[in-house]
Amino acid sequence: MSLPGSLNPPALPILAAASRRPGWILLDQDAYIAGRTNATTAATTLPDGRTFEVSFWATDPPAVSHLCARIPGSRSDATDFGYEPRVVGAEGRFVLIRVRFTSNGIYDELFMYRADPDSPTLEQIPLPRDYRLPLFKAFGIAPRGDGGHYLVAALGLGDYTNNQFSYQLHIYSSEDQTWSVKPLPDSCPGGCGGGMTQKLITLGEGVLGWVNFHRGVLVCDVFRKSIDARFIPFPQPMPENRVRLKEFHPGDPAFRVRDVAVSNGVIKFVEIEHRCIVTTILPEKPIDPSVMDVLYDSDLIASQKRMDDKPRQVRTRDGWRAVTWTRAISSNCWHKGRVVDVDDISVDDAMFSSLVSELGVVEHEGASLKFRDL
Repeated sequence: MSLPGSLNPPALPILAAASRRPGWILLDQDAYIAGRTNATTAATTLPDGRTFEVSFWATDPPAVSHLCARIPGSRSDATDFGYEPRVVGAEGRFVLIRVRFTSNGIYDELFMYRADPDSPTLEQIPLPRDYRLPLFKAFGIAPRGDGGHYLVAALGLGDYTNNQFSYQLHIYSSEDQTWSVKPLPDSCPGGCGGGMTQKLITLGEGVLGWVNFHRGVLVCDVFRKSIDARFIPFPQPMPENRVRLKEFHPGDPAFRVRDVAVSNGVIKFVEIEHRCIVTTILPEKPIDPSVMDVLYDSDLIASQKRMDDKPRQVRTRDGWRAVTWTRAISSNCWHKGRVVDVDDISVDDAMFSSLVSELGVVEHEGASLKFRDL
């Protein structure tokens, strides 16, 4: 069921210029279920005859834009949806939305919203039941020219051979409204591991990259008839992260400390490492009973429990550092950008004096305030 908060979309800041739309936005992946409409509202007719509407509510960054979805004429918006409609792909004016209607049981549906200043559209993408596409976390969208057509691509697992899975691309074409499945050649030495859909990035026209934050990026050109694949490995984890990543399933926690983006043909990778101080706490030393005159049962029972205690380690965070790496899309190596340590970031400008006062931080004459102390 939908969460109560999804029924109350927030009021957004007014755009800097009411007559324009921002060049880019930060979009909430979870849509709100509400009957708010505007000039961006687009609708489509569902197989059961009902209408499904989506409206776009944009604002200037860093405020977060969002979508509103609804079934017009419904008695209860909250019961129409199994959960909040979710954005699972976006590129340019195209936004791919995954929706589960309560009337459709356990099945999800995909809808493509296409922004247009004059006539926005919303269309349902036919979803073959024998493909497990709704389970995929990220879909790539590749617009095809200015005609409004596009490809949708999802990366799935193929056969399991030689102790590793092969991969398949599931591609939908809006031109012929059909899905096709294309096997991918093995391009990752030792296997790329599961979970390649943690994030999707666009590297160029029709060139999509599926990200595994533990391993790297699997790159495919979906416009080519003969699909080729290339694997871009990520730099090795920083020392503290290397230990943490080994304690979990590969790729599971890596998104918390790593990220990747593409800008102007350059891949940018960042990793943050939290330093830790490890303190070993020894169990309480048992008493010598020969020095006691009276031994109470309660004390003896407690001492027996303490005898089974083992030393335990407590990890306390002690600052952080971050490193950036860059590379051209066609390159075969990473180039280190910056290494930033929180201990090296000073805040000593007079403009921060009021902030320091509010935080109750004592300034010492002649000393600079460290960012980590704020």
